[in-house]
Amino acid sequence: MPRSAVTAVSGASVIPMSIIAEASRTGNTVALVGLPRLNLASAVEMGADLSRIAVIADPGVDRLEVAAVLLDGIDLVVLGFEDRLGHTGMSVPPARARVLGGRARKQSSTLMVLGDWSGTATRVRGEVQSYRHLPLRRSGYGRIGGFRVDVQITAPGARPVSDTFDLVVPGLGEEGVMRLVKPESQWESGFGPETSGAANPVSGRSRGLAVAN
Repeated sequence: MPRSAVTAVSGASVIPMSIIAEASRTGNTVALVGLPRLNLASAVEMGADLSRIAVIADPGVDRLEVAAVLLDGIDLVVLGFEDRLGHTGMSVPPARARVLGGRARKQSSTLMVLGDWSGTATRVRGEVQSYRHLPLRRSGYGRIGGFRVDVQITAPGARPVSDTFDLVVPGLGEEGVMRLVKPESQWESGFGPETSGAANPVSGRSRGLAVAN
């Protein structure tokens, strides 16, 4: 995610959660605006540093102004449109989108919007494709030990790209923190409707979902 820009994220919540976790883990400050239902316990399981995350669950009548102020001193501002009952139906008007985008550029901050964005932005969408079940019997049975998510990214002036990542969970055949990884080859088994045997990743190096400063 580039600094001085806006990124609009939609789809699977694991994508923004992993970005929040990685940003705080690597020393960046993060502010969450208007996301009272966000599960920070999941962010911690992905390695987030809560001491670097500010939460403004109820930003009042003008959450856009709150986000604009935070862009002056926070590395990553995450803007949502929820209250404690669910999505508010709000969005960012074009005029306000230009102001927020300009504020991010001026302050070398990053604004991540969870929802629609009317201006120029990098757009990221994640879609869960299949689940990993343990102990493995057949699809739909056993404890969920991770899942596979497709990620599509479009950015101004760049060719759209897509890739596939696996969410791996420690204690279920994995080590370390819960994380998204890009395996160099497919899982030997454990994903999709036609699987059997032990669910173990193919040996080899995996790389995490990168979040650039």
